[in-house]
Amino acid sequence: MSSEDVTRLVERLKERCRLALSSEAEPTFESVLKESRERGVLRGGVYTLFKKWSLYMQYVADAVPRALSLPDDVAAQFRQFVDSLFPLLDNAENQSREKLVKICRAVEEGSVKVEKGDGATFYVCSGETCIHTYMSKSVIYTLHLRGASGELYFPNILQGEELEALQIGWRASDEGVLNSRPRLNTTQPWQILAWAATRPGRLWVRIDFIALTARGLSTVFHLIAKDWEERWTKQEAQRLALAMAKRGVYRPLLTWWLGDGVVDRRRCLQISIKDVSGLESELGTFTSGRIIICGAEARRIARAMAEAGTYAPLLDVLHSHKWAYLKWLTSSSVRRFNPTYILISGVKMRLHLAAKTLYAETRLASEEEAKKTAEKLAPYAKMYKDRSRYVVYIPGGALIQMARGDPELKKRIAEYLKTAEKPIAKKLLQKLLQHL
Repeated sequence: MSSEDVTRLVERLKERCRLALSSEAEPTFESVLKESRERGVLRGGVYTLFKKWSLYMQYVADAVPRALSLPDDVAAQFRQFVDSLFPLLDNAENQSREKLVKICRAVEEGSVKVEKGDGATFYVCSGETCIHTYMSKSVIYTLHLRGASGELYFPNILQGEELEALQIGWRASDEGVLNSRPRLNTTQPWQILAWAATRPGRLWVRIDFIALTARGLSTVFHLIAKDWEERWTKQEAQRLALAMAKRGVYRPLLTWWLGDGVVDRRRCLQISIKDVSGLESELGTFTSGRIIICGAEARRIARAMAEAGTYAPLLDVLHSHKWAYLKWLTSSSVRRFNPTYILISGVKMRLHLAAKTLYAETRLASEEEAKKTAEKLAPYAKMYKDRSRYVVYIPGGALIQMARGDPELKKRIAEYLKTAEKPIAKKLLQKLLQHL
């Protein structure tokens, strides 16, 4: 790493430190539940982050037993689990304050030392206190904690519910394995409870670290279900979830969604998936590392997923942003998703709005047909293979160039962006009109 890279790394950390140590409004029950319902992750400064977690846990201690009508003994066990989390949160908060104030003061004064670790890892240190820095597409800063851990007992709060189907979906998504035991790493308090409910018994709970992000601090919990042995590989669980959905059993798809679902208000169900090899599904399409189901089919499946027995009232009171989106998708007020098509050089293409850009694509059965189509759209088109289909697409920048000389294309793109709900749509529309 060059001296210029080190300077940039430390300067960016300085910005994160200032945000972490800045003052903000005192959190309330209402503000914390709203944050969970809208984003899932709780973020804050070093003086508010763990207060938010504590407020959330105080809320669920009463809300969950009441919502599930738990017997007195099970309700007492659940409250004992929650009460056992508070010493861990206090420990993590005390460490975070002490260590962050020290390291951030040194960063501000320019007295830190940057050391090279393994691979893309660097350490920004002041004495024995270090910020772990991982260099990927974006820089990740973490402060590791010690001793904020313990073995707790989580009771079976889904009494009478078949747990296996729910476990399959969690294994298909966020659940990992450590020494054959199911484990979960999460920054979201609702997810701790939604997952633990499917793996009741002894849990090893550890608060691993806090992350210094551009939007404030977040904390990561590490959980191990000590009374369970993992039964499936991730791909086996994914295959099972898809096969069961085909048979009309949607519990695995629900918990897969709770782990890897993508909330973006496109009126679609989208589930991230890293490796689609060997997977077959009649649900939606596999594209760009996602399963995407849109339109009336998305609404039908969302309604089936929402019929989750005892699990549904639990998710209601946990204020999960993913569950809130799923319930929104099932509502009758959601308009049917109508795709927008454009005609370019005689080729019918569908417009898509991704997280940060616009593009048009068409999908073809054969490579020969795809190459001929790409030639018609040259020099703007690009091509790749997605499972059994060939995709020819035109990136957003090229679409804008083509629209300069095509009033009808300009009109169609503008109409599409005006009706899109993503925040990026307005920005792209302004860019489109500025360049035309």
